[in-house]
Amino acid sequence: MSLDTSYERCPKCKEPCAPGKKFCADCGAPLDPASAHIRALIEDQVDRAFETRFKDQRYVALETAVAAADKPREWLTHFLYWAAIPLALIAILLAILGFRTYNDFTSKVTAAEKQVERVSAAAQKTAEAAQQKASDVSKTLGSIGRRGDEHRPRLGRQLAPHAAYRRLSPLEGSRCLRESLRAIAA
Repeated sequence: MSLDTSYERCPKCKEPCAPGKKFCADCGAPLDPASAHIRALIEDQVDRAFETRFKDQRYVALETAVAAADKPREWLTHFLYWAAIPLALIAILLAILGFRTYNDFTSKVTAAEKQVERVSAAAQKTAEAAQQKASDVSKTLGSIGRRGDEHRPRLGRQLAPHAAYRRLSPLEGSRCLRESLRAIAA
């Protein structure tokens, strides 16, 4: 058995095709060389049109991918600007002040609180002592007032030699008054 050589071969898939056919039964390629040339031109134009269309799509996809990649970087930049930089400045300030860890900070705060408590307690004691002294002075002044009332006639006699008492300056008048009170107390 021999193959009939009258069959044409498809220029595309190389399969035998029946004579008189315009297209390959297997792949659909045109068997006429002139139509093959036209088909090649059409395919070339279609390929260029697809390539142009998909080129624009690829460009849009690339721009979208770049924008999507830039968004987290932009968020990170904003985060660094508004959160990390102030936190870093606080950490640097704490380091300058001698705080190495959070425990250093809390121990210094605790020490400062204890010092404030000690100073506050000392101030409270000082205030109480001052209040007691004021009470004692008030009592002493009250007793001096009562003793002064008792000794007023005698005081008047002692102040009589100081006839110019009313014409004295306040400093001299207080000196005379002190001398007179010492004399009464003696």
